[in-house]
Amino acid sequence: MVSPNSQELFIQGLTRDGKTFRPSDWAERLAGVMSQFRPGGAHPGS
Repeated sequence: MVSPNSQELFIQGLTRDGKTFRPSDWAERLAGVMSQFRPGGAHPGS
């Protein structure tokens, strides 16, 4: 369980099979997915 006061986020680059997850653009993929969760929600054109 995650504490609501967490100050850190750890990303472990493993697949479900335990293999290394190595796409070179993983940071951009993560940013794109998480952008819709910004404070205030998504806005048209953002």
